[in-house]
Amino acid sequence: MLGKVKFSDNNLKGGKKEMKKLLVFFVMMLSLIGGIMAIDPNQQAVDATVSGSIIVAINPLPTLNFGTVIANSFGNAALNGPVIFNPAGSTTGVSVEVTDVTGAPFDTGLKFDGTLAELQKYDIPCVLSGDLCTFTAKSVVPTLDVPTGSSAGLKSGVITYTFTEYPAPVTA
Repeated sequence: MLGKVKFSDNNLKGGKKEMKKLLVFFVMMLSLIGGIMAIDPNQQAVDATVSGSIIVAINPLPTLNFGTVIANSFGNAALNGPVIFNPAGSTTGVSVEVTDVTGAPFDTGLKFDGTLAELQKYDIPCVLSGDLCTFTAKSVVPTLDVPTGSSAGLKSGVITYTFTEYPAPVTA
């Protein structure tokens, strides 16, 4: 047998108050849970502003070659130098930094324009021509000093460059 439920104005008024209380309780719980999630120490918000793109061609590639050198020699010129940094295609000025040089004798003897290459920095500004960046490529002359006592044989190393934005375009 089916029962019938009768609603009256009195029942609805009481029900509305209870519903409001439940709704307020539900919203408060969601806020509390959301607040706990927002301050979770295992999470971190991130944001970034992309200001441009950096594209740098380095020549010569893939290898800067010094040919045959002897121990206790200084200022050995690269056979395929100079090294040229050309940021054509970038949409911003570029800073080029030599952040690491590995492999003996390069780590202590590689020089750009007469100064140890590691930690050298070269700024190549964007010169605005209308809406386009134009650049003057940066050229450096590489030389290699080979210390006394260097062992004979083929030597290899790696030059690591870091490219960052060089601000403030210059108007042509």
